[in-house]
Amino acid sequence: MEPVVYTKNGNVLASTLVYSTEWEDHIEHEVTLSFKDEQLVPTVTKHGYLLFKERYHDAETGELVKESLHAYQFKGLDISPTAEQIG
Repeated sequence: MEPVVYTKNGNVLASTLVYSTEWEDHIEHEVTLSFKDEQLVPTVTKHGYLLFKERYHDAETGELVKESLHAYQFKGLDISPTAEQIG
């Protein structure tokens, strides 16, 4: 039994569709500088979101028959470098 995908045209055989994906980056980086142990240390924080798009097109006509969007939000994710003195 062949799998089907639910589309705007109802259930359609998966073999008659073309599947594609796309990522959209809507992320901003904020850099702040502070002193730690008398050294200037940068802190980088991510804000924003990523969009992941899934699309199914009819293989014969190219018509878009299904689209899904997934958003991944970043709230102040700290990506600062971490270093410790050895010895």
